[in-house]
Amino acid sequence: MTVPTPSPPRRQRRLVLLVLVAGAVLARRYLVEIGPGLRPLSRPGIEGFLRYVCGDYTGAAAAYRDHLRDLFATAGLPVDNEELALLQGDAVRARTLAARALERDPRASGSLLTLGEIALDEDATEDALRWIGRALDVAPNDVDGLLLAAVAYTRAGDSPHAVRTLSHALRDWEGERRATTFIRVLGETGRLYRLPADRRPACLLAHLHRYLRIYDGLQGRLAIARAEEAIARGDQVDDAYVTLGVIHQKRAEDTAALAAFLRAIEANPRNAEAHRWAAVVYADRGELANEYRMARTAHEIEPDDPAYALPLARILTQQLGDYRSALELDTKVLATGRETPALLDDLGYLHGLLGHGDDAERFYRRAAMLAPGDPTHLRGLGWALALQNRYDDAVEALHRAVALNPRWTDARYALALACRHAGRYDEAIPEFERAYREEPSRRWYLPDLCITYHLAARFDRARACAEEYTSIAPGYPDMEFLRSFSFSAALDGGQGR
Repeated sequence: MTVPTPSPPRRQRRLVLLVLVAGAVLARRYLVEIGPGLRPLSRPGIEGFLRYVCGDYTGAAAAYRDHLRDLFATAGLPVDNEELALLQGDAVRARTLAARALERDPRASGSLLTLGEIALDEDATEDALRWIGRALDVAPNDVDGLLLAAVAYTRAGDSPHAVRTLSHALRDWEGERRATTFIRVLGETGRLYRLPADRRPACLLAHLHRYLRIYDGLQGRLAIARAEEAIARGDQVDDAYVTLGVIHQKRAEDTAALAAFLRAIEANPRNAEAHRWAAVVYADRGELANEYRMARTAHEIEPDDPAYALPLARILTQQLGDYRSALELDTKVLATGRETPALLDDLGYLHGLLGHGDDAERFYRRAAMLAPGDPTHLRGLGWALALQNRYDDAVEALHRAVALNPRWTDARYALALACRHAGRYDEAIPEFERAYREEPSRRWYLPDLCITYHLAARFDRARACAEEYTSIAPGYPDMEFLRSFSFSAALDGGQGR
């Protein structure tokens, strides 16, 4: 008896069901992977996400703004925060609050950006560029300022400047602090897509999609498409190749990435970013000579910019062991006035390696002051203080670092060591225990914990700890000693239990 084949309607239903299931799986995966800020759970937030997925960036930006306005609604009460007033559409109140802040401090960069945003809303592009430019004079590497400047330059029709500022923001990426910055960039992207196809600045759009890729990996596909379009049209070809290379590099496609960066260098040998990114790929491939060559060329193109000095200094330090040349390079950049927390941190590290404890402390303190929310500089400060045997001061600095990032195990381990050196064993033990508990694969943490148990006169725990370690890595003399140690035998002058 033959089995009848399914009728065409049944086949169609099965096909539709398979498509729906596959679509649901892909949609779920997409929702998990994109940034949560793109899918807020509110009516306007959901509308914004759906518009975003459909490519209606202008409509998405408006809906996301409505979501934030509802989120921070104050039931008609006046607000004393200029950004919140601006978000709620009260430009008069926002301008008044920003002006008051600038009367108190003419260098209040956030208030300058507020006035720049108000000017953007009023289509006063020249005023926007002036206010945002003043903010960048105060904080040249501020991501919000750079992104808002890119929006203003785009409005002014100055694509090369817009690309340059976007590239700078992406190069030194730290994330936005202002709630409206992302919305403005998204809305400007939509505005460009509403232009006739032959008037769209393809290279600029490629950079905008590269920015959006931070929150949505699928934007990389659009960044590549616009970059290829820019190359075909001769629109800032070198910068377009850099965007192509960055997307490939993020996908671990090193061969394609390197080819794109080398094409960018061919198109414009003075493109420092192309050289810097080529050095990154060569580093991933373990080609030190080429990495050094590209990093040095990038620094020679932009000798006063810390972003190009630091990669070269790190090669000199970590790969070549030439601490003094690295210190000389960083010091020359600092003398130009381009002070950044990263540069100061590197100077602190190099001075520490060379045994200059006072100088190391000075640079780390300055870095921590400029970037109070970054625990890395406090971690370095703790190290610099420990170099000077100032362990109590080191403990204080490392406590601050751990408070800023409780999940940073290296800082917690450094804190535990500083506590032990300061003789504060009961404080050191829980820090060692947590460091080992959070990262048990780092077995080298365990001997320090065992020894600290012993120093704190917790002999039973020290023996148990040593037993655990010798079962993993036998033959460690200190652990063998702790395994056999007993307090009574020590008092009697014996060796065993």
